[in-house]
Amino acid sequence: MPYIGRSPATGNYSKLDSIASSFNNSDTTFALTSGGTAITADRATQLVISIGGVIQEPDTAFTV
Repeated sequence: MPYIGRSPATGNYSKLDSIASSFNNSDTTFALTSGGTAITADRATQLVISIGGVIQEPDTAFTV
């Protein structure tokens, strides 16, 4: 099916493991894992981060 404009992005999407238990009001750096395996992102815009159901803005609310 043709699209007007850019085609939808496709790729290998992974749900990251929860880091909720790591929040302690002082840590600002967290390791990202999916299924216990370390995940590395090159840019913040490669991630969709939701905290309490609120989508966070890359490079403003979080950095990589």
